Amino acid sequence: YWHYPIFHPNAPRHEPDILILDRELGIVVIEVKGVHIEQLRSIDGHRWTVQGYPTPHAYPYRQGEQQLWALLSHVNSDPSLRGRVAGRVLV
Repeated sequence: YWHYPIFHPNAPRHEPDILILDRELGIVVIEVKGVHIEQLRSIDGHRWTVQGYPTPHAYPYRQGEQQLWALLSHVNSDPSLRGRVAGRVLV
C-alpha cells in the first residue's frame, strides 16, 4: 500500500509512506523522507540533522516505528493473530 491511513481512537492519525504485508516478513513499514543527500548534516542514532527542511531535526525511524506499533496493536487485538505477526521498519 502507498499512504495507507491508520486510525486509532486514542492516537493521532498515522500514514506509512509504504506498507508491505507479507506472510514471511509480516508487516513492513518503509518511511521515506524527501531530503537530498546534500541536506543531511548528520545522523546521531535515530535523529537526523537536516538543512533546508521544515524542521532542523527529523526522526524517520521513530515515525515509522510509531506507525508499526499502531498496526501491530490493531492486529494483536484479534486473539487468533496475537503475537503471530512480525513487524519491521525501514528508512
